[in-house]
Amino acid sequence: MDKTNIIAVSTIDTDVAQYGVVYLLDERKIESNWANAGIGNYDIYHVAFSPNYSNDRQLIAVATTATAHLLCR
Repeated sequence: MDKTNIIAVSTIDTDVAQYGVVYLLDERKIESNWANAGIGNYDIYHVAFSPNYSNDRQLIAVATTATAHLLCR
C-alpha cells in the first residue's frame, strides 16, 4: 500500500457572514496547492482523519454556525 501524507488544516472566520474552511495538502505532490475540502458553510474548530482515511476518504470535523455546533463527516 502506498503511504499518503496529507495535511489537513481548519480555519475560523470571525466575520458573522463568513465561514471557515478545511484545506488539504498532499505532500507527495510537490506542485500541489492547498485544496478546499468542501466541508460547507461552517467555522471549523477541529478536523481529523477517519481511522480508515486511505480507504474511505472521510474527514471528521467539529464545526459551528452562528446558531448550532455540529460534528460533520
